[in-house]
Amino acid sequence: MKRNLIKPVYFTLVACIFSFVICEAQNSKAELYLNNGAILKGYATIEVESNSSGGKISSVGAIKFRKSKKARPTFYRLEKLKKLRIIEKHRVATYEFFKVIGEGEIKVLKLLEKGNMSLYEYETKGISGPRPFVSDPSRRMDPAAPENLPLGRSKSKYLCVKRENEEMATLLSKNPTFSNSFKEAAIYYFRDCPELVEKFKKHKYKKANIKEAVMYYNDTCTKS
Repeated sequence: MKRNLIKPVYFTLVACIFSFVICEAQNSKAELYLNNGAILKGYATIEVESNSSGGKISSVGAIKFRKSKKARPTFYRLEKLKKLRIIEKHRVATYEFFKVIGEGEIKVLKLLEKGNMSLYEYETKGISGPRPFVSDPSRRMDPAAPENLPLGRSKSKYLCVKRENEEMATLLSKNPTFSNSFKEAAIYYFRDCPELVEKFKKHKYKKANIKEAVMYYNDTCTKS
């Protein structure tokens, strides 16, 4: 009797995990631009390897590319790539791959605005905190006990900018040089355009409309 009860539960669990993996593994139509000038057309997935350290997960990985949906995939490391154009939610999204000052490994940066100065964002995943040790044996199997609840996960997005003649991008948020102040970082980075700096000082441009500030810089400041 016990064996008959266990089997359906096991089968259901395996089925749920399998369907999740298939959903995550779906490829999207894409164009992959390599540093050697080659352009590949087919289907791609951004494969991110998560490394946990100090409560944070750093993202490093590769692009999994197929010439057709049934073809064997080839994995391209980020340092070999220039950019990726991929269909996301019925729109074309562009990703570029380079380092961000003070952030270590190459990032997968989503392009938000292209110009003499470009605006990007990248995402990191964090863990809410370490799970405490359950010292009371009677509580270790209690799913309602706070120490047995699943760890919380969160996603954070960070904005950065890069001029065409720069090799690495600069953070406008989470920048320790400016005590994580978006305003201070923006004023320093846009210091070659005094009129734009004044707009930041007077709060005409803030983090919420940074794309407009970058467009202003490209349309006005680079031509003056």
